Amino acid sequence: REAADRDEMAIFTGLRVRFDTQVISWDPATAISGVVFHDMNGDGLRQLGEEGLAGIPVTAAFTQRVLTDHEGRFHFKRVWGKAIPVHVELASLPAGYVLSTSQVQVVRPAAGPPPALLFGALGRGEVRGRVFYDVDGDGRYSAADRGLEGVRFRLDSRTAQTDRSGWCFFRDLPGGRYTVTLILDSLPLRYLPMVPVRRQIELVEAGTVTLDMPVTVRRVIEGQVYLDENDNRRLDLSEEALQGMPICVDGRRVVTTDVRGKFRVPEPSAGSHQLVLNCGMPLKELLPLSSDQPTISIGPDDPETITVDFRLIRKETLLRERIRERRRATEKVTEL
Repeated sequence: REAADRDEMAIFTGLRVRFDTQVISWDPATAISGVVFHDMNGDGLRQLGEEGLAGIPVTAAFTQRVLTDHEGRFHFKRVWGKAIPVHVELASLPAGYVLSTSQVQVVRPAAGPPPALLFGALGRGEVRGRVFYDVDGDGRYSAADRGLEGVRFRLDSRTAQTDRSGWCFFRDLPGGRYTVTLILDSLPLRYLPMVPVRRQIELVEAGTVTLDMPVTVRRVIEGQVYLDENDNRRLDLSEEALQGMPICVDGRRVVTTDVRGKFRVPEPSAGSHQLVLNCGMPLKELLPLSSDQPTISIGPDDPETITVDFRLIRKETLLRERIRERRRATEKVTEL
């Protein structure tokens, strides 16, 4: 056929190529480098002496993953995308460490070669406080002890309150020296701390410090030593309170009666305690009407005040009373 008789058609195609002209795509490509480092002062910038963290996984565009080298550095040779997210895997950081920079940083290749990315990480520590009623009085927490709820601690300018188990927590703390104080106003009145309520601690980076604050009940054993001439179990106006009478407690402590014959044994621990009147020495012209060596058992739920009285009688009084009893008995026999 003649050329004039032929039908002709023109087809035009267009392609966009990467800036490096190697692969057909709509997206540019770029190399990405950076470092994961120990940000000791937490400012997000790397200073002299802040070492890199090795073995930390870094992911780019959710498809490429590398580990930092022994200097904390990472490098991606070529990553495609208009906005490329680069992130550090938090779970891979050393225990107690958090990032001081954003976890995800976005690289935009169209803006030109990106600068080195900086991912700073630093250790955050924790201070734990525990307040408990030390039932057995040994100063250490055990299964029998009871945590106290609602007691407050102060760590420098921060405060925290104990939960039902007696614990409170101060988290996300940089390493350093701190002052921890138990706020006495928050402690129920019946309890008394067994250790200093103000403590200086040194928290290492990413470390944990636990402070136990055992408390005991403000108990007291008190009583009176007196002559109960009529054996009615109380001190009458005509009867005498005995001053200066020593009482030994568990063979270790000695308390002495005052002008009213009264004595106090402050802060006894839970358990058994033996009180010995006159520390076991003879009472000379006196005889006990009640035990002169009683053993007191204190349970965790006993009241704050435990009363123990020592009642005495003069030997001559007892002798006269016995003579009267014999006479009365003789008179009754005579009447019969």
